[in-house]
Amino acid sequence: MKKTLFQLVRFSTVGSAHTALDAALYFSLTRGLEFFERHFLYAAAVSFFVSAFSSFFWNKHWTFKHPFRFHHSQLIRFYTVGAIALLLNQLVLWQLVEWQLFDIAAKVLASMAAGLFNFAMQKFWAFAHRQHIVQRRESEYTTVKR
Repeated sequence: MKKTLFQLVRFSTVGSAHTALDAALYFSLTRGLEFFERHFLYAAAVSFFVSAFSSFFWNKHWTFKHPFRFHHSQLIRFYTVGAIALLLNQLVLWQLVEWQLFDIAAKVLASMAAGLFNFAMQKFWAFAHRQHIVQRRESEYTTVKR
């Protein structure tokens, strides 16, 4: 439990930095480019993916301290969760704006909802330490070393 709480704090730190980047980019796009002023969901998608770009690295190495080198299946799981989180983010954002909530406040709330979902799925699926993988790699290492 303590480890999970510590990971949640780190995930929240990474998430806060990426949420700030996401919000700043969203604000810049929707207030600086006419196209994105009219199409705020496109701006939200662009800002979401840009901010998620470095999130994989930080969460893999700092939050979850995943012991193995990069593997494409892990990146696929990470982006699958990210895509679902983006969909959740977009749905919450759209609904809150429909309810006449200020779009910046709606964006922050949508990011928080997506972030909680994202943490759980990253921890228990994308960056889960699978014991059978650890044992297999350890046995491969000792076999090669002999």
